[in-house]
Amino acid sequence: MNAKGQRVGLNRPDLQYTKDDVRYYVEWDSVSSDRGLKHASRILANDPDARITLRQEIRK
Repeated sequence: MNAKGQRVGLNRPDLQYTKDDVRYYVEWDSVSSDRGLKHASRILANDPDARITLRQEIRK
């Protein structure tokens, strides 16, 4: 969904929400994963106005 409520893709980010008419997406990944960058590219292709945060989980 974009900020207007239109379906723009099939990707299912870890967290997504709309605030002040802007769509936000958050992806969490492990250190060994590269899926976050791929998801970010896909999200932006579907919703160029999106704001994306990529987070990396570090475990000891």
